[in-house]
Amino acid sequence: MNYFDTIEDYNSFSIENTHLFNLWELKNFLYGAPFSAKNSFEKISNLEPIKKINSKMHAKYFEDNNTVSSGVRLRFKTNSEYLSIKAHLKSKYAKHKTLLTNSSGFDIYQILPNNKYIHLTVVAPDEPFNLFAHTIKVIPNYPIEIYFPSYNVVLDFSIAITLDSTLLPCPGYTFEGKIIFYGNSITQGASASRSGNAFPNIVSRSLDADIVNYSFSGACKAEKVMAEIISSIDYMAALVIDYSRNANSYKEFSERYPEFYSIIRKRHQNIPIILIGDFFEKNYDRFIKDFFLQKKKEHENIFYINLTHLFEDINRIFLSMDNIHYTDIGMYRVANKIVEYLKGSNI
Repeated sequence: MNYFDTIEDYNSFSIENTHLFNLWELKNFLYGAPFSAKNSFEKISNLEPIKKINSKMHAKYFEDNNTVSSGVRLRFKTNSEYLSIKAHLKSKYAKHKTLLTNSSGFDIYQILPNNKYIHLTVVAPDEPFNLFAHTIKVIPNYPIEIYFPSYNVVLDFSIAITLDSTLLPCPGYTFEGKIIFYGNSITQGASASRSGNAFPNIVSRSLDADIVNYSFSGACKAEKVMAEIISSIDYMAALVIDYSRNANSYKEFSERYPEFYSIIRKRHQNIPIILIGDFFEKNYDRFIKDFFLQKKKEHENIFYINLTHLFEDINRIFLSMDNIHYTDIGMYRVANKIVEYLKGSNI
């Protein structure tokens, strides 16, 4: 790993006999969030309507997480035997209750025939560095997918391949349409060991599906304007809602949940919508379950994940980092249940 103390050292660093591609040149290979002309990822282009109806603290949560690269993936194919990554991140430190390999890591996979994903490595800096470069060996001519950091802002990024090599697009995802995730810090990725092990990313690999992760740590409030933003997404094939933990009160939660759902369902009448229950607050979980049962009676394409049942055979010591945020085993269980439901739905 090469570390740089100054931006000047970072900018002047080059790898001999390679061709460098920056983020703007790679924009057609990026999935998961729009890459703007401001050289940043933006989940939502205009935050002002959301900030106006939230407290200053929650408005800041939105600002902090809107350009975080959770759910972003870079997919390409090359005949190079070596791949170099060069990155400049905003933060030099791990996010609270997450490892650097998750909050700041670029998690790298290759895709073998029959959409078999194999893990190569994760490239993440040590503290206190946010300017770095690293080279790894890859299998030539097999697609590469890189999961971007779950809790950091990518200020600059490039890849390098050998001069005699080519960079090509991957075949598209085989799953038709996009799976949208809306949730909290867990849905954003806390506290998986690596960015690729956040449960939305596991779902993406398991189904070979494009996803968009509209999760905002500490600021998942199910606002009407957020429902309208999500409902406007084209090619939405399925939606996963993980809303309860960030609600200010049970009253707010019980009022917003039905409206949030209804706004999206009105435009997307037939897609499967998966509701994730609450493992910690039983009254919230009971509301979600009752809401699910009512909609099921109305013959809607809806599913409910009972986390108490899902985790009943796992010792809570191993389930979470802090009795709240899931470790890999929790992420894996949730992802598998989502995959099971989507495979059994009418997509």
